[in-house]
Amino acid sequence: MPEAVMGAMMRAAEEFFALTADEKMAYYSNDRKKLPRFHTSLRNGTGEEVLYWRDCLKLGCHPPEWSDKPRGLGAALEPYTAAVRAAARRVLRLAAVGLGLEEEHFEGSLSGGGMMNVNHYPPCPDLSLTLGAGPHCDPGLVTVLMENVGGGLQILLHGDGDAAGGGMMWVDVDAAPGALVLNFGHQMQVVSNGRLRSAEHRVVTSARAGRTSLATFVWPEPGCTVTPAQELVLAAGEGPLYKPHSYGEFLGVYLAEGGVKESAMAHLKH
Repeated sequence: MPEAVMGAMMRAAEEFFALTADEKMAYYSNDRKKLPRFHTSLRNGTGEEVLYWRDCLKLGCHPPEWSDKPRGLGAALEPYTAAVRAAARRVLRLAAVGLGLEEEHFEGSLSGGGMMNVNHYPPCPDLSLTLGAGPHCDPGLVTVLMENVGGGLQILLHGDGDAAGGGMMWVDVDAAPGALVLNFGHQMQVVSNGRLRSAEHRVVTSARAGRTSLATFVWPEPGCTVTPAQELVLAAGEGPLYKPHSYGEFLGVYLAEGGVKESAMAHLKH
């Protein structure tokens, strides 16, 4: 991805979070279907639980739109979204080939949806009481993350490659400056029939410095039916591990379950 495109988008995100509280709260809504939408876990008089230490601006990507303050956000959003989706498309094509599928397996409605979370995690005075984001897996196919400072993101590592066994530990994700972090979500686990797992991750807070990140989610269109790839089921001589499902219906279940991996995936298992 061009560094100029990444830099312009990060500067615009930082400018948004530098707006006054009243300016940001003009976008506040509890309606999860509304975009753009601002929500916050900080003390703001809205009654939200103060457990997660994060401000978040949710943006649509189809097409990306922004016409208000800061002006730089509108100018940066379209080229950044196009570049991120191109990077995700390349990774999905590589994943398909690695799985033994046709290179275009994930194209079309299977990857035609998505949105963006623009997150800000302010410095936190008491790290023992908060997380930036609790343990969860993303609901879609792949997530592309850009952050302005390293540190904060952690992934749950399973010992000996056994997802059901012991030896689990949280490990810091130390991305190089200017790098993107990509992780697979629940729909990749379904399509690969369990060969590629959704990555469980969380965000820890810092007392020293704030952190801004942009997470772009690539997922199926709401009406898309997602199933394990038939080629993988037949090649392995095993049954499908997951039931066919509408992505829109699954997303409703995922949100109702609070993103908890076991609870969300239990609705998909045979």
